[in-house]
Amino acid sequence: MNGLFRRAVAVTGLVLLFAGLLHAEQSAPLKAYVYQDDPAYAYRLIEERPGQDYDIYFLKMVSQSWRTEQEVTPTLWDHWLTVIVPHQLSGTTANLTIFGGGATDSPPSVESFDQLMPLATATGSIQVIISQVLGHPLKFKELDQPLEEDALVAYSWRKSMQTGDPTWSAFLPMTKASVRAMDTTQAFVAESLGLVVDEFIVNGFSKYGAIAWLTAAIDPRVVAVAPGVFNVLRLADQFERHYNSYGFYSDTLSAYEQNGIMKNIRSPEGKLLQQLVDPISYKQALTMPHLLLSATGDEFFLPDASEAYIHDIPGETLQRIMPNTNHSVENKLQEMIQGLVAWNQTHLNGVARPVIEWQLGKTGELIVSSDQIPLVAKLWQANNPDGRDFRQETLGDQAWRESIIEAMDDGDYHVSVAKPETGWTAYLVELTYSGIAGIPQVYTTSVFVTPDEHPFEVEDPLDSPKAIYYWQEQVNQAMVGSPLEYDLPALQAMLPFRVFGEYIRDIQTLSGYLNTPGPERNCIAARLSVEADQQGWYTTLYAYEDQNFKFWQIYELAEHLYATDQPRLAGGVCQLLTR
Repeated sequence: MNGLFRRAVAVTGLVLLFAGLLHAEQSAPLKAYVYQDDPAYAYRLIEERPGQDYDIYFLKMVSQSWRTEQEVTPTLWDHWLTVIVPHQLSGTTANLTIFGGGATDSPPSVESFDQLMPLATATGSIQVIISQVLGHPLKFKELDQPLEEDALVAYSWRKSMQTGDPTWSAFLPMTKASVRAMDTTQAFVAESLGLVVDEFIVNGFSKYGAIAWLTAAIDPRVVAVAPGVFNVLRLADQFERHYNSYGFYSDTLSAYEQNGIMKNIRSPEGKLLQQLVDPISYKQALTMPHLLLSATGDEFFLPDASEAYIHDIPGETLQRIMPNTNHSVENKLQEMIQGLVAWNQTHLNGVARPVIEWQLGKTGELIVSSDQIPLVAKLWQANNPDGRDFRQETLGDQAWRESIIEAMDDGDYHVSVAKPETGWTAYLVELTYSGIAGIPQVYTTSVFVTPDEHPFEVEDPLDSPKAIYYWQEQVNQAMVGSPLEYDLPALQAMLPFRVFGEYIRDIQTLSGYLNTPGPERNCIAARLSVEADQQGWYTTLYAYEDQNFKFWQIYELAEHLYATDQPRLAGGVCQLLTR
């Protein structure tokens, strides 16, 4: 191993290289955007529908103006806010469901929310549903076609990475819309109905589950949160494990792959994005109770993803992973909502929920403990003899089989699932408890997979990365009109990128750094080698004590050294990246 690299490792510790730098608390940009006054904010009551047990109010709300007409149209984000008020209220806590859907002129049909009605009727609390949280379709000036759903989010993430402007990420206006929904609810029920709402239990599914998390992280009115089917905290790690499991990215993630999110998630720009949109970046604020809802057959996210982050959430955290269903949870939605209702009821009635803990031993035995005795305990498991792939589209909706398990004398459940002769087996433990009004509480452990091995590895090819003097010559010659391998448009296309906290956006700035001695130019040369596809963030460059180190790990080490006042060492580490 190169002596400089060995010294850098000694200075920073191997933990940095194995795990990467921890995300810092990054709530400031999100809070600044969400709580900035916006004169566009307004709401009005459109329709009232009295009912036998509850009344429904349909409000039209404009949450904000996002960006400028020179960038996107429309700029105004408007939403339907459906407020369901039971005649018999149990308290001043409301449920907020964050929902998607396209823009419509007429209120949403009541039937479209049938599955959510028990959140009001069975709990005696006001149920609020905000629709069109992701304002779409939106037409961006630099694109030919309007975007919606994941294509819109992925594009916005790419723009945020390219520009360094956090407000480009659609997650910010989506979070602002959710916060405005709470503002509107409180104002409307007070002014029009003489009622008080002072707290919210928030839920949402898929990308709206992420928004539920972000809303909870920045707004103290949220006293509990139930994010559904957004099982992807620690975003970069999860993308890597996704690829390492399948050998490809699922088609459902194609918009993110096409926008270069996976390719660049380990870059400095990608790190900033993660700090902005990954809920785990806000973990210090996530002290409220959680119910994580997900599916074993999710085509977006791995079934065993939650074990990578659930123990880092400081608030009380329960989860329920639904067997034999996919990301839509369509065939299990009623069952999932029923479990959500049971969990909500415990909060509204001050009933203690079970404390469930588990530990996977070195021998592969899973030990599950609970401070309350469950009505029944089950082991669910599924086998795929051909791959580490448990998506419902691969295995069908009957692959997971259940069996009753009994507690040991100490009250714990001990589960050992044998390593299959071929393929992989996934499993979880499900515990059912009594609930309020006969609605059971159902919770699970994380999913575990045996063997705990991944058949693939994200790997970028290694070509011939060029060092400082090559890039000096390329830039200098292009600037005087005598280009070598890269002319000015080709070089400009490699920009912008971020080095040591600064975005290099134009050729003049690039030239200035390359022609000035210092650590910056070493790392700029390394970045140019990536932009020129001479190597990638996932290129394996060094081996140390049986560990392979990727380009991103070594580059992140250089960034860390520079940030901790060791610029010379940082520049030396970047030199290693172009040899």
